[in-house]
Amino acid sequence: MSSYLRFSLFFAAFYSSMGVSTPFLAVWFDYRGLSAAEIGLVFAAGMTMKVVFTLLAGQLADQVTRKRDLITAILALVALLMAGQHFAPSFGPILVLSALATALQAAVVAITDATTLATARSGAFAYSQVRAWGSAAFLVVALALGPILQASGPEPIVLIMAALVAAAVLASRGLIDAPTAARPATRPDLGEMLRGFIGLLRIPALRRLYLTAALLQNAHIFYYAFSSLHWQKMGLSKEQIGVLWAEGVVFEIILFAVVPRIGFLRRPVALLMIAGAAGLLRWSVLG
Repeated sequence: MSSYLRFSLFFAAFYSSMGVSTPFLAVWFDYRGLSAAEIGLVFAAGMTMKVVFTLLAGQLADQVTRKRDLITAILALVALLMAGQHFAPSFGPILVLSALATALQAAVVAITDATTLATARSGAFAYSQVRAWGSAAFLVVALALGPILQASGPEPIVLIMAALVAAAVLASRGLIDAPTAARPATRPDLGEMLRGFIGLLRIPALRRLYLTAALLQNAHIFYYAFSSLHWQKMGLSKEQIGVLWAEGVVFEIILFAVVPRIGFLRRPVALLMIAGAAGLLRWSVLG
C-alpha cells in the first residue's frame, strides 16, 4: 500500500469521529442535563488543556523514534475516555473525561501533522491531498448520523465517537514513521522551552501571525460550542443540523484541492485574509 493511501486512510478514520463530536457532542451534553454554563465550562476546559497537552506531546514526540506507536497509544486512551463518558454519572466526571479526550486528540493532531508533513517533503504526496480525506470523512459521518440520531436519540453519541476513534487506532498502524532528525544530547527543560517561545515572539511577523490566528479561532468559539443547540431549539432536525455542518466541510475540501494549484493561496497572509473575510460573512448572515 502506498504512503498516500496509508495516510489518507488514517486521516479519514481519525476525522470521522469529529464528524460526530463537532456537530453533536453539545447535543449529548444537553441530553445528559448539563446547563449552558456547564457545557461552556467543558469546552473551555478542553481548550485550555489542549495547549498544555500539545506542548507536552511535542516534547515527547521529539524523544520517540516510533511516532506511530505513540499515536496508537494516545488514540487508544482517547477511545476509552470517550466511552467512559457514556457511563459517567454526573457533570464532574463528564468534565474530566471530555477535557482529557479533547486535549489528547489535539496532541494526536500535532504529532500526526508533523509526521505527515515530514513524509510529504519526500514528494510522496501533498499534505492537502491526504488531509482532504479527513474532511470528506467528517462530511459523510455528519450527514449519515443525523437521520440515525433522529431515530435513536442522542444517547449513543459518545459510544459512536469511541468506536470511530477505535477505527483510527487500527488505521494508525499503517502510518509510516518519517526519518527523524538527530536528537540533541540534552533535553531542553521547561525554562529553555519558554525562553525559546519568547524568542519567537520577538519576531514581528510571527507575533502578527499568532495574534491573527488566535483572533480568528476565538471568533468562532461560540459557533462550535452552541450552534447545534441553538439550531435544535429553533426546531431544526438532527438531519438538518448535520447538513449545516457538512456544507461548511464541502468548502474545506474544495480549499484543500485548490491550494496546491493556486500560487497566492500558499501564502499564509492570503489564507488568513480569506479566513477573516469568511468569518465576517458568517456572522453577518447569522447575526
